[in-house]
Amino acid sequence: MKDNIFFYNFYLDFCNTETIDKLPDLKIDHLIITSGYEPKYNIKETTNIHLEKMFKIHILGPMMLIQKMLNILATLSFVNPLKIKPKILLINSIY
Repeated sequence: MKDNIFFYNFYLDFCNTETIDKLPDLKIDHLIITSGYEPKYNIKETTNIHLEKMFKIHILGPMMLIQKMLNILATLSFVNPLKIKPKILLINSIY
């Protein structure tokens, strides 16, 4: 790891989307989103509350985060000046 490169990790609660608004405005090259929620019920036993939580964690939260990040993704890479396009990687699981 080079001395002039900073690595940031932020943990957001996708069930509380206000945490997305508190994310600082940083110019970044790559955004990696990992989210998951262990299914606790089979399809027959799933409740509306459980489905809403899964929707927030797997769909709503990541999409709101990506929407916020579109304005602050770096247009030029800080690590490699020849690289122009930032990347977003979403790692997600649902049923």
